[in-house]
Amino acid sequence: MRQILIDGHNVMFAWEGVRQACLKDPRTGRQRVVEAASRYQAQRPGRKVIVVFDGRETPPWPSPNALGEGGVRVIYSRPPQNADMVIREMVEKASGKEEVWVVSSDREVQSHARACGAKVFGAKSFEAEMMGRPPSGPSLRGGRSASGRPEKPTRMRKMDVDFWLKVMSEEH
Repeated sequence: MRQILIDGHNVMFAWEGVRQACLKDPRTGRQRVVEAASRYQAQRPGRKVIVVFDGRETPPWPSPNALGEGGVRVIYSRPPQNADMVIREMVEKASGKEEVWVVSSDREVQSHARACGAKVFGAKSFEAEMMGRPPSGPSLRGGRSASGRPEKPTRMRKMDVDFWLKVMSEEH
């Protein structure tokens, strides 16, 4: 069985319609992500979809680890962990045991998932997959949108580079 781990808040802010709803009410945004994941799972048997949200907000479900619509598992991280940490742990546990897909545009999450052998989808690329639209880029991997452009900037600004060089030199 294929396990699909969705970085809930990352997806919420990457999908235009969901982002707009989320700006008005975060619970509505979370619910839309879970509903979309449920439709996706219902259309594709043999896939176990898990949506992981940061647990800072009160979940709309009674438990921090509940089943949403259609059997999609919904997990809320428990502080001090965040959703990224939960996803990394889940990928490590499943590594070599089952096929894992990770849906996130977060570069650190993507990099760790790839290192553990998971297939990685950027949030917008997976949205295209869920809606049955073919991506216009060469592949769904690598955090690219359906247009083929990177979902996040590919270059660091000079002030970011300078900042990190300063931080790294202070540690040694």
